[in-house]
Amino acid sequence: MNIREVEQLTGLKKANIRYYEQEGLLSPQRNKQNNYREYSADDVEILEKIKLLRTLGVSIHDIEELQKGKTTVPELMEKRSEELENELSQAAELKELCARAEKTAVTFESIDPSLISSDSFFFHKKGESIMKLDKIYNAEKKAEKVRELLCLAAGLGAFLLSIIRRQTEEASLWFTIVVCAVVAALIICFFVLWYRSYRR
Repeated sequence: MNIREVEQLTGLKKANIRYYEQEGLLSPQRNKQNNYREYSADDVEILEKIKLLRTLGVSIHDIEELQKGKTTVPELMEKRSEELENELSQAAELKELCARAEKTAVTFESIDPSLISSDSFFFHKKGESIMKLDKIYNAEKKAEKVRELLCLAAGLGAFLLSIIRRQTEEASLWFTIVVCAVVAALIICFFVLWYRSYRR
């Protein structure tokens, strides 16, 4: 079966299926005629198991260890239970902080940053993970802007090349000057836009 059929059967997105394959959790056969992936019933069962474990919060690394026989389901579930206990403890601290903030602040200006002390468990665990996610999101936004600018530059470059190719060797000097000026302006604009997107 093809990947669309597997998507319908498992409820997983194509990107997830490809990711699990890249991580070595899944190895579908290839059609010898067209080199397309052909998924079997066993592949679908593996994906269903991966979906269950990921829903339980088991990491990709731990699933790989489980597949290789380096750990067992009871060991993973015990580890996950301990992680959930820690998460519940963090959630309780977060709930308490929310209640304190609700009682003491009405506006952004009236929020008291000392509600979270620099040595608190929440600051070092939950807060740091949130800050990391912010960094990742920011990096992804910048990368997306750079990709858009590169696509724009490639399109403009292709357009200019097509114009230049249409011209004969006897093209007038003024046309060559105009084309060079346009190319220089586009390059400058590209780097200005790239620099602005990088600084944000």
